Amino acid sequence: ENAVISGAGGTTPTGIVLQSGVTSVSGSNLAWSGVAQMEAGVLPYERGDLGWIVGSGAAQTLRGRMREAGSGMPIFGDTGIGGRLTLASLACPTATAVFGAWSSLLLCAWSPIEFAADPFSSFNTGKVSLRFRQAVDVVLQAGAAFAKTESVT
Repeated sequence: ENAVISGAGGTTPTGIVLQSGVTSVSGSNLAWSGVAQMEAGVLPYERGDLGWIVGSGAAQTLRGRMREAGSGMPIFGDTGIGGRLTLASLACPTATAVFGAWSSLLLCAWSPIEFAADPFSSFNTGKVSLRFRQAVDVVLQAGAAFAKTESVT
């Protein structure tokens, strides 16, 4: 999950926030107009799958920030952000929010799932270590199908 959102590339997939073509909006003092800007670029890619993933810090900030002064309606309210599905996730960097047309994201598997058991490393404690591994990559069919905001403060 972390790699899909913010993987650094190299030995891990390149995550959404580092992919080219992804719209970037300043997170510093993110307001409702910034949310609208993020959504506007992604809307043409909608297939009934638009949604937000936000880090815990961004979630807290956006729950306390009002859409309009005195409206009593937070940017991230009970019905998500703008009425769209919104997930606060530890897989997302804490001060980051990603909005996207999720069917435009492909998770490509390049190998079968490998399973390894190691009964020897922790022999004295009787523990057996298990590891599952698979070579995968994250591909965006269109970078513009996603928007990100980082450093939400």
